[in-house]
Amino acid sequence: MAAGSALGTVRGLITLVALAAFGPTTVSMYGISLSVYGVAVVLCAGHGIAVVARLSRHHAGRMAVGESRAPFVELLATAWASTVALITLTLLFGVISALVLPVDPVEYATAYAAATIGAVLLPLGQCVIGKQQVLGMERTSTAHSIETFLIGTALALIGIWLAPSASIALVAIGLSGLCADAWGFARRRASLGSQDRGVIRAGLHQFLAAPMTTMRGVPRTAAGGYDGLVLLTTFTTVSQIALHVSPTAGAVTVTVITFVRSIVIPLKSVGLVGGRLVVQQSRTLTHSRDLVRRVIRTVACFLVPVGAVIAIAPWPLQQLLGLPPGQDVEWVIRLVGIQLILEPIAGVGSGMLKVIVKPTSVLLPLLLCMWAFALPTIAILAATQHLTLVGIWLVLLIARVIFSTCVLIRLVHASAAPTTRKA
Repeated sequence: MAAGSALGTVRGLITLVALAAFGPTTVSMYGISLSVYGVAVVLCAGHGIAVVARLSRHHAGRMAVGESRAPFVELLATAWASTVALITLTLLFGVISALVLPVDPVEYATAYAAATIGAVLLPLGQCVIGKQQVLGMERTSTAHSIETFLIGTALALIGIWLAPSASIALVAIGLSGLCADAWGFARRRASLGSQDRGVIRAGLHQFLAAPMTTMRGVPRTAAGGYDGLVLLTTFTTVSQIALHVSPTAGAVTVTVITFVRSIVIPLKSVGLVGGRLVVQQSRTLTHSRDLVRRVIRTVACFLVPVGAVIAIAPWPLQQLLGLPPGQDVEWVIRLVGIQLILEPIAGVGSGMLKVIVKPTSVLLPLLLCMWAFALPTIAILAATQHLTLVGIWLVLLIARVIFSTCVLIRLVHASAAPTTRKA
């Protein structure tokens, strides 16, 4: 499931690197648009979290076989409402950002549409992915993600290679992404089996029967993605600030941010799976603590060595991402390597808390770290003309250290609480 989550972001990263042939301004515009798409992804992830949290009781033996269809239809109705809200907000933000960024509005609109058009399938798609996870179909879900990744990436790269201009390349990227996402959605929907046949249409009918009532459930369902909203809006704002510094600074910033997203977002899926295991399998407080430690230790065994290698030797990753040479860029990559060492706690641990405690369990510490510390600090550095690439990532790393500490403390309390066994 986590591998499937990673592939969507990796596809964006590969496309971003390939677009470097058209110059740093194109990279910056598409990278900022990818961050907006990332905001939509994390908000819509709340639908998957809601499906897992609500339907896990059924598959833990607490609900009769036929009783899981009605709540799933209800969740899908909310997803249809989210689709309407998402389209509206995405268009609104696109118009505003096209007016304030120092780029050609038409070119930016093309880049924005190319990056965000697939968001229309996110709410329903996340519900279906959540149901696959509840059914224990992680391998099937990952296979569908791989298919989507291969189709979308291949078509995008072909389009970039054949395109005579940046605008045509961006149009090709948008169309290829939409085709690939539609294919993946159709495959996932077909995998649910006869019990869930027609649930998406039933959800639409329920939404149309009471649109305003259903729309009121959107903020609550999206609550599981509010922490991602904080994170991604921080990244989007930082990218826009960097673009005002210079096109090259903007291009480097959005490329590195996209790489970090390709790691952080999948780790949240690992945390959701780990949280589900704690809820469904823990029988005693000791067992609960052991499950939490096991999930984090498993991820740390892989991620800590990778982060250490990147911190010590940043040059291979720097070349792989197509970043320009320079000591500042090297230090940015080193700081990212240090952040990866923290992610078994910050990424996986925060995902587990969403299921073990509640979807908004890490929202307050993240708000304080990103919006009360990181963004004001970066804004002050920019206003005083002291902002550098290294400064941006040093501030973000300090914020991540503080957040990791908060998550660790919360995990210790959550894994020792009696409510963990009842979730």
